[in-house]
Amino acid sequence: MAAVAAATLAIAIVPLGCGTDDSNDGPTPTPTPTSSGGATPTPTPLPSPTVVVLTLVESIGTDSTTLDLGASGDAFLLAYEGGGVGTATAIYGVRFGADGRVIDPSPFLVSVPQGGGYLADPSWTDPAVAFDGSVYGVVYAGTGTVQGSVPGAAITAVQVGTDASVGFPADLAETAQIGTCESDVVPPPALAASSTTSFAALWPLEEGCAGGPVLNRLDGAFAVVQGEGFAVNEIDGLLPPVGDQTVVSSPASVASNGTTTVGAWTEMVAGGNAVTVEVAVLSAAGVARVALADAADALVRPSIATDGRDYLVVWNGSGGTVRGARFRPGTGPLDGPDGFVISESPSSTEPVVAFGDGRYVVTWTRQQGSGVVPALASEVSSAGVVTPFGTVSGDVGSRMGIAFARGRFAIAYKRSSDTRSIAAALFAP
Repeated sequence: MAAVAAATLAIAIVPLGCGTDDSNDGPTPTPTPTSSGGATPTPTPLPSPTVVVLTLVESIGTDSTTLDLGASGDAFLLAYEGGGVGTATAIYGVRFGADGRVIDPSPFLVSVPQGGGYLADPSWTDPAVAFDGSVYGVVYAGTGTVQGSVPGAAITAVQVGTDASVGFPADLAETAQIGTCESDVVPPPALAASSTTSFAALWPLEEGCAGGPVLNRLDGAFAVVQGEGFAVNEIDGLLPPVGDQTVVSSPASVASNGTTTVGAWTEMVAGGNAVTVEVAVLSAAGVARVALADAADALVRPSIATDGRDYLVVWNGSGGTVRGARFRPGTGPLDGPDGFVISESPSSTEPVVAFGDGRYVVTWTRQQGSGVVPALASEVSSAGVVTPFGTVSGDVGSRMGIAFARGRFAIAYKRSSDTRSIAAALFAP
């Protein structure tokens, strides 16, 4: 197994908003939509909080990685793709506290081998993490071979205890490339705790036949806690009707308030130009979907979080802007077909969102001419009012994971200055 260096507590404390930032995400007041459809001035930005930066992993053992972050009541779980056996990759975990303490001196293996697993010689990527109040769920995508040499793929879930114990993996979906027409599960999956005993997972599905187009779809399942493993119940209604060869989808995100679970993605008609942001209430009875906004100009993966009643979806809009829109189950979209602007600056990418202490926090990265890739943040209130924060990290080299625990938000990311190092930035707005 490739060496994975121990996590170290390398802490840097910097004031939020320090360093170079040529954006216009500062305190200039701009109209922001409210739940009644009106506009109110953006309030004065909050005082700049302190950011604590931790080194979680010194060497991931591979040149690239994918990662995600989940939170229990007072701690966080980082799950990431690291070097495994030979050329394969595996999923590892590191826990750290909201107090800035790294709990695990060495990363532990999350993608533990399955007894009689579907895939031979698997390589695991793209973990997603959620917490149901008792255990973490981690879902990840894998490729390998089946029946000796046939290429295969799987979406797999496992329980991880708050003590870093790892349960029995269960495949949520399995595919093999046999014949001229394929339905292949691919990364990245998304995960949310839909109740205290169940997780909801969504993942992309590529469908197509030889000589024809390969279309990007969505599929999903509920992973129901069963001892140290999971029972699997498919989510019906995500895929288009049989024979519909037009709709293509982005990867999805999912969030839940414990009783209502909502997925979000973007989609378009193949060959068309109009892209919509879609949301859907997911349940064992099926999928109730609605168009949330039409302000996206490409298939981009949105992010979603909930305040317990409503859901905020954020995504990249035209010109690299960051946009958001709220959704209330039983009512529908709250912010019109265009949503509202969170950042107007160009070259913003991959926004993610979490909720805690009565506010959403949205973070995103920004490409700059200097090569520096900062992560910026703004608060969005439950009423849709945007308050800029500033810079929370200046060294981001991957899509971030974000979570909230015990009064602090955390983002986790691979460093751009050291592509084999994973860091976390803790801050309390």
